[in-house]
Amino acid sequence: MQGVDVEPGTIVSGPNDWRAADFRGAENEHKWQLVLQEQDLQEIDSALASLESRGVRIEDMTVEDFPLPTLGPKLVHVRDEVILGKGFHLIRNFPVQRLSRWQTVAAYHGFGLYWGKPQAQNAKGHLVGHIKAIGTDPGLEGVRPYTTSIPHGYHTDNSDIAALLCLHDAEEGGVNNWVSSIAVHNALLRRGRKDLVEVLTTGDYWLPAHNVWGSPSDRWDASGSHPGPTWVSTPPFLYHNNRLSVTYKEGAYYYYYKFPDAPRFTPLQEEALRTFTALAMSDELRLDHKLAPGDISLVNNLTMLHAKTAFKTRPLHPPGEAWK
Repeated sequence: MQGVDVEPGTIVSGPNDWRAADFRGAENEHKWQLVLQEQDLQEIDSALASLESRGVRIEDMTVEDFPLPTLGPKLVHVRDEVILGKGFHLIRNFPVQRLSRWQTVAAYHGFGLYWGKPQAQNAKGHLVGHIKAIGTDPGLEGVRPYTTSIPHGYHTDNSDIAALLCLHDAEEGGVNNWVSSIAVHNALLRRGRKDLVEVLTTGDYWLPAHNVWGSPSDRWDASGSHPGPTWVSTPPFLYHNNRLSVTYKEGAYYYYYKFPDAPRFTPLQEEALRTFTALAMSDELRLDHKLAPGDISLVNNLTMLHAKTAFKTRPLHPPGEAWK
């Protein structure tokens, strides 16, 4: 996937340069939501029945194993909107409440095959991972934010498209924040801060290589034959062949600082991060939405950032009925 056409250091025009007001309110939901209808659900049921009757494993599925005659083209249209349009979309009414867990994962994975090639979610190679609080201490070494209930700040993932399916909503909190990173780029320029755009393009902002979160002085060596650095310089703004893509992981940038051998940010680099985040969190640019069970969100990791507020999980059972 490519980013957005742009001359370096200039305003990027196009559907990615949106404001939250463009999509807020019920009158704008049709611009960014696809609600699955009864015929769509019937096609999902039929595709699942075919999978189960043939004994196809989820990890072996191809798009041909999950035929969706009329829903499939809708999913492709959503993909094109995410890649070439505004950069995000929401699918609603995915039937999580009446499917088994295997059926849910299989159908969700089947949707993904219409959007692209599956990529491992983590260093363990999981194709489908879970975002939920599992009781891990966020203060411990190596604990990832998505396994806790703490806020998960604005970031991009390593795939071209990130998809999230909501199985259960939070009792409190858990609001998703979306923002166009292209709009943030443009906002910096419109505010006369081309100097911040330049440092976010050329400065050293370090990210972990291969999901290895070790010291910068360590060497990564998975096979014993190709050692390499554990951290690589990855400036947020990348201009290549007149295209702009954005990688932003503020939490990782500051995690790097815990190591005494890590080089420090310059004052201008610090200001650039603070200003970028402030713009991304502004009411003008930030679109909020709390996912409900059966919602699937898709974001373009090259033109969008996503975040999650802190949340409180619902009890799995009513008090006094935990034995059921």
